[in-house]
Amino acid sequence: MNSDDIELLAYVDGSLSTLEHEAVERKLAESPDAALRVRWLAASRLPYAQAFAQQRLPAVPPSLERMVGGIARAARLDASAASSAAGIERRAGANDADAHNSASHPRKGLRETVVSNWIAATIIAGVLVCGIAQYFDLNDAHPGVASNTHNADAADAAAPWVEAAAHYQRLYSRDTLANVEADRALSKETVSQIRRNDDLAVSIPDLSAYGLTFKRVQRLRFDGRLLVQIVYLPDAGDPVALCVMRETQPDATIADHVIASMTVVTWRRSEAGYALIGASDSAGLKALARHIADGDTTPLFGANGAPDEMRAMLAYAQ
Repeated sequence: MNSDDIELLAYVDGSLSTLEHEAVERKLAESPDAALRVRWLAASRLPYAQAFAQQRLPAVPPSLERMVGGIARAARLDASAASSAAGIERRAGANDADAHNSASHPRKGLRETVVSNWIAATIIAGVLVCGIAQYFDLNDAHPGVASNTHNADAADAAAPWVEAAAHYQRLYSRDTLANVEADRALSKETVSQIRRNDDLAVSIPDLSAYGLTFKRVQRLRFDGRLLVQIVYLPDAGDPVALCVMRETQPDATIADHVIASMTVVTWRRSEAGYALIGASDSAGLKALARHIADGDTTPLFGANGAPDEMRAMLAYAQ
């Protein structure tokens, strides 16, 4: 479309000023070609907005709302992880001889936060498009009824923080942690801060006997509350995470869920909620959760590595 057509279209839309409108009127009087183009433009000016406004559109499926909400919360967890990691690295490197490298961490954390937020925004947009497409393609026979693979009652649904953690864990792949080496000093400092500042007696269970190698522990935030994420890499397959958050609710036995295509096993003990999260094809995840909850593992970092402490913290309510 050339500049003349743009001006003529504005004339048809009535968006020109008085002087511009009069100038076009004079041009139309002098140019039969311009007058013909105006008639064509006017004929193609259909009330699309009004037509769509009158359509009855089905409500957004609750499953899609939960999916998008979970990814948005996961993006916030990702940002809080980058911020917490930068703060811990600054404190851990305060006595390091190389002050220049320590000073560079906050800027790196900021860049990672910006990039991760951008990626999360892109994923949310993709989920919206794919989710809506799936809704209309797969539910044409039953408009307004969204498919839901979970089909769980509200009483059996996982806590919001568990859903957020599952969506966050879904972003992990084996490549995410393949080249990450566990930082023993940083991990011990993180656990100490959690116990000291958040009064949450958390330990990192040693799961090497079950084929899982510890990679890192992170302090995340969900709705302003601490969410601890302990990540492991199995001998084969995608990463597995043990997440812990304070929950002032009665103890709960082990329950399994499917959230965001992830297998999630939850339990609660002594006002602490636990969620073991792995890929949908993670074999034996529920059995592993029972071993952790029963205190059959020893802590990597913590009070003397005694199994009894782990049993006291993670004991499964019989």
